[in-house]
Amino acid sequence: MNNLVSKSQLARIAGVNPATITRVASKQFPNAFVGKKIDADHEEVIAYLAMRAEKQDLEADSTPAPAPKQKQVTQIRQAQDEPQGKKLYTSIAKKYADDVLSGVIPAGKYIRLACQRF
Repeated sequence: MNNLVSKSQLARIAGVNPATITRVASKQFPNAFVGKKIDADHEEVIAYLAMRAEKQDLEADSTPAPAPKQKQVTQIRQAQDEPQGKKLYTSIAKKYADDVLSGVIPAGKYIRLACQRF
């Protein structure tokens, strides 16, 4: 009995995008089609899935963890400085007021006056 699956189901099994299955199916396992479905027990499909599993294992073993970006590092440091689950809204407001007064953030007359009072 054939184990018939759709291209989307085979993509989930293989861990790839459905468009990838559409692209490679006609080249790597053209004989596995039964109408619009794919016979998952066909030898060509099994070979493709084995190749994908091997490739994913190699990528997982050889890929080092990416270095965090500067923005992520800044967010991590800010999270460490803040109390657990609370934001320091006063420090955020103070930074805004300082930026307005220094001209980094453009603002009108009344906003500048309010920042001076803060």
